[in-house]
Amino acid sequence: MVDKVNEDDIFEADKPTYDKMAKKFLSKRKLLARILKHLVPEFREASLGDIEDKYIEGDPQVGEVPVSPGMTNRMPAEIRGVGTEQSETAEGWVTFDILFYAKLPTNGETVPFIVNIEAQKARPTEYPLMKRVIYYGSRLLSSQKEREFSGMNFGMIQKVYTIWLCFEPPKGYGSGINSYSTVEKHIRGDIKEPVADYQLLNAFVVYIGNHQTGDRLLNLLRLIFKENLSAAEKKERLIRDYDLRFTEEMGEELNIMCNLSEGIEERGIEKGIAKGMEKGIAKGIAKGMAKGMAKGMAKGMAKGIAKGEAHGKAAGIAEATEKIVRNLLTAKDMTYERIAKATDTSVAEVTRIADKYGLSYTMN
Repeated sequence: MVDKVNEDDIFEADKPTYDKMAKKFLSKRKLLARILKHLVPEFREASLGDIEDKYIEGDPQVGEVPVSPGMTNRMPAEIRGVGTEQSETAEGWVTFDILFYAKLPTNGETVPFIVNIEAQKARPTEYPLMKRVIYYGSRLLSSQKEREFSGMNFGMIQKVYTIWLCFEPPKGYGSGINSYSTVEKHIRGDIKEPVADYQLLNAFVVYIGNHQTGDRLLNLLRLIFKENLSAAEKKERLIRDYDLRFTEEMGEELNIMCNLSEGIEERGIEKGIAKGMEKGIAKGIAKGMAKGMAKGMAKGMAKGIAKGEAHGKAAGIAEATEKIVRNLLTAKDMTYERIAKATDTSVAEVTRIADKYGLSYTMN
């Protein structure tokens, strides 16, 4: 079963247009060259120009190659720079954000690499990010069978670098870069294997914070994706501080990306205001209801007490009156009218009491 897209965009899942444009801008050779030179040891001594023009092969694929087993093997031909056929659509699949091949002449031979770059808003909370990092790298290793080599020709496996950019570091931390790779440990004896034969899966996690650091790559990524500046201001600083020469396409993409970012911020403010108002109204209603209920209960209790007291008082008076009327009826020396007048009650009430106790009588 093919996984459906349910991944993190660079900033928010409901900003697909910005996310797509940001990843497209990130996939430009000029930026990829700087990332490779800064992070990948094999490219440290190479010039940015050579990495950009000679060592990055073909067209980097953005959201084209699926991650799912059985699908990654279908890397399109143009990623190797050997053809121009279009890849099959990956819509609805979980895909690698950016994927490309790179090569580097070493000791008279060309050493190939597979490079994957993933952009994340923040570390996910529902699963450990590192497990996903290793999974993506492992998929890029295992999917090489029947594409890069066949049968038992495992010697042809190509080295993989998976680089993850997190634009919100974990809470309490600032910017940072972590690297992960396989190392050889001698438990007993000192048999050594060539590093190139086991150090095949390599990962970097780059955390881009909100403040300037002493790291050139972190500052470059922060300027492009997190600084609250116009496209013109960003372009000026990128040219001045990083010697990043813009093509017309890059300039247009940066402009669109900045405009989208401003729109997202404005909508976020509006959404925040609306949500705040909604919460405020709801809180006001709840508070009003609570106060009303409390006030109502207090008033009800007061009324109840008063009513209870009045009812109790009336019952007590009625009981006392009935007792006096009964005594007077027992004496049988007063008419019902006189008894009623004496006890401040009615003749009908005196008659009721007389009938109740069998004390009825008439006087001439």
